[in-house]
Order: sequence, then structure tokens, then C-alpha cells
Amino acid sequence: MSGEAAAGRGGVRLNGNAAAGGPTVEGETRTLVLFDIDGTLLLSRGAGRAALQTALEAIYEDIGPFESYPFHGKTDPQIVFELLKAAGWDRAEIRDRLPKLWPVYLRALALELESRVRDGLQMSLPGV
Repeated sequence: MSGEAAAGRGGVRLNGNAAAGGPTVEGETRTLVLFDIDGTLLLSRGAGRAALQTALEAIYEDIGPFESYPFHGKTDPQIVFELLKAAGWDRAEIRDRLPKLWPVYLRALALELESRVRDGLQMSLPGV
């Protein structure tokens, strides 16, 4: 990794062009914050999975091996790539449609979360 990485509260600060996405201006600091919401901050009872399935069906008309896929510890883009690669999709084809996937996913996620809140199924975990 080029550049200097320093752990900070709530994320990792990256200087230089390490995973930050390219060259930076001298002295510029970018902050990358990664966290896991479901099971860490709240219990959403599968809202993310349901929303992703809806979005994959809408944009790719394919969900890959969705039911047997281990979602834990992975980012959403990683999940999409792994599911669709397993279904025979080419990486470039997956990448080309990603910009269309995220707005559909976010709308579906909002609906899934609203429904779970309304039904009393979603809850914040203690301390949140």
C-alpha cells in the first residue's frame, strides 16, 4: 500500500493514493469509514437481503445463488459481484449495470425498513 494509513476513531485515514482512489494533493487527508449496521447498530430482520434481491431482479434479472450465499462480513458491491459471477456473469457486465442498481436498492431498502418499523420488527440494539 502506498501512502500512509493511520487508524482514527470511526475509520481509517489515508494519505497518498492507497485505497483512496488516486493521487491526492500534498497534505490532503481522505477519510474512509466502514461499518456494519445490521447486527451491530440495529436488527433489520433481513431488510438488506430483501432489498438487494429486489434490486438484482430489477436490474440484472438474475439473483445468482442468493439463498445459499453467505452475506456476513462482505460489502454490498462484493456481494453483487460474487453472486452474479457465480451465475456466469462477466465482471464488465456486472460493473456496467451497478450505477442503475444502487438507486433501486436504496429505494427498496427504505421500503423494507419502513415496513419492519411499522410492524415492530426492526429495533436499535442497546447503547445506540
